[in-house]
Amino acid sequence: MSLNIGVNLGGVIQVTPSSSVALDVVIDGETYSEAWDTDAGTTIDNWMSSFAEAVSVNHKIYAEDGASTLDLNNVDAVRTITSTNAGVGARAEMADAGDFTLIADIATVTISGSTVVVKRSTVAGTGFVTATFNFASASEAKRGYKEIVRFQKNGERPTANGLMINVPFKVAYS
Repeated sequence: MSLNIGVNLGGVIQVTPSSSVALDVVIDGETYSEAWDTDAGTTIDNWMSSFAEAVSVNHKIYAEDGASTLDLNNVDAVRTITSTNAGVGARAEMADAGDFTLIADIATVTISGSTVVVKRSTVAGTGFVTATFNFASASEAKRGYKEIVRFQKNGERPTANGLMINVPFKVAYS
């Protein structure tokens, strides 16, 4: 029996800081503000350090440093994201959205810092398909790891197809 995890469902919204002013991001009425520091990249780095985990926990959004933009991933269509002093782009579908199939007896799940790696044997058993899940922080990765393992263990139950992993992350496939 296989078990599919729907990943990166939702979209991405890019927030572009304005020069020399704080980076204020309002998500569903809650403001996350970081003072301007040197340039847009540094300000985004500081915003990520201050708020990425809180945004993950409170709003189930994965914040990512896009160098010159703050990328907010896993954003559904009804989410309200605004800013009084930064450019907020339109919601776009995520380019790498998809499904990853876990098979309970031939998948390994490991954790390192804020990253969880799932390796699944190919059907022929000659190689691996890998999904790397990037979380907002090490504590979010631990929570995500537990959810992935729980999801995988429940794969033998008939109700498993209705399960979801609600810890926000971004995934890369190889």
